Amino acid sequence: MEKNVIVNALYEQYAKVVKEKRVAQPELEFSFISGSIESCGSDNCFISEHPESVYGFAVYVEDHEKESMYKKLIETNVGVRDKREYRLANANSVNEWSPLAKSKYYPLYWGKSQCLFKRIIDHTKSAVGVGSLWLHRNQALHGKKVIFGTIPCYFPKEVEESLQKAYKQVLKTHREP
Repeated sequence: MEKNVIVNALYEQYAKVVKEKRVAQPELEFSFISGSIESCGSDNCFISEHPESVYGFAVYVEDHEKESMYKKLIETNVGVRDKREYRLANANSVNEWSPLAKSKYYPLYWGKSQCLFKRIIDHTKSAVGVGSLWLHRNQALHGKKVIFGTIPCYFPKEVEESLQKAYKQVLKTHREP
């Protein structure tokens, strides 16, 4: 899908501000999200032709901490460890838990969402009524460097599943503990 006029205007003003501030433009300049609003004026109004998103969380782990960190993180998933979908997507042993791109960042979780940042925020707070990672309560991660990333995506389910196969996660969402 091509950029719409709103996206063009946003980039125009963004470029102006960046130029005025004399800072380098981040790669975000070339990413955009646009779509169509269908059935306006009715109860059937909806957004179409827009990407959803895929996202992930990772934790920085030194080589000598890997096994103990893995064990602590698995313990935080009491109640979901026996679920079939957990076993398929998650590292079932410390040897299956691999770093991302030969770094020291290990995947915690991969997900998809219709809203670019909503689920990321949900995972960091008490999101009552939805599955969450409850990162604010996860003492295994206390003091650790945890990062996230998200991209717009037209095939979120497929990309999420591919990520889960390539880089096994250790956490799984669950309802209020």
